[in-house]
Amino acid sequence: MGVIRGVADQTNLQFGSERAAASMQETLGIAQEGASNVVRAGELLEEIAEGIANISDRNIQVASAAEEQSLVADRDPPQR
Repeated sequence: MGVIRGVADQTNLQFGSERAAASMQETLGIAQEGASNVVRAGELLEEIAEGIANISDRNIQVASAAEEQSLVADRDPPQR
């Protein structure tokens, strides 16, 4: 009876160890996927920031052009 119990305990221990190892592998895969997602999110945020900077630059150009047009319009009244 003791031998059977020992074999059973050893089998349970081995099974538990295998389950723990499989669980650790799964967790590692999830962690690596999460890390990849974080890196990609950072890249996308950089692209968004660049896009915002481009829009801001264009807004400044439009405002400058509008101001120049306004100055010209004020200086040179329309001719008929």
